[in-house]
Amino acid sequence: TAEEGKIYREGISLVITGRPNVGKSSLLNNLLKEKRAIVTSIPGTTRDIIEEYVNVEGIAFRICDTAGITISKNPIEKEGIKRSRQAIKSADLILIVHDITDKQDNPFKIEKVSQRKILNVYNKIDKIKNSKAKKKVTKSGIAISAKTGEGIELLKDRKTVVKGKSVDLGGRRIITKKTQ
Repeated sequence: TAEEGKIYREGISLVITGRPNVGKSSLLNNLLKEKRAIVTSIPGTTRDIIEEYVNVEGIAFRICDTAGITISKNPIEKEGIKRSRQAIKSADLILIVHDITDKQDNPFKIEKVSQRKILNVYNKIDKIKNSKAKKKVTKSGIAISAKTGEGIELLKDRKTVVKGKSVDLGGRRIITKKTQ
């Protein structure tokens, strides 16, 4: 019951990660419905982890917005990336945010994280016209616009996001681990 107790006390640990400028901080702001994180077009704006709590459909989440993971020589940015990787390793749920408009098609992946649920989130659908690419839920993830809010309700829907082992908390089901 230790894991159940941790969920009651701290909520489900959700980490938002991805490359710089994919919309991680915009997603955090959208989920919180407030401008908590600074958002700019300058890569590397978020240098440290921003942690906030939010309740989604009766489930408490501890959301961590992380620095963009990239290769950097800047010592401050390197420290932010190191902290991001540490947060990923301890998360219950990991949202990997991708820029759906990025033509480089260089998929961002994180190292294998056992017992963690990983969900790919394709952001910036407000910038594309192709209706096929705007399909909200695909086998590979969920398409959203953190800027306009399009697709955010699907992201919050626990049937879409949290699939795996669950803990019964008085009639509510809370997902704690990915099943094989």
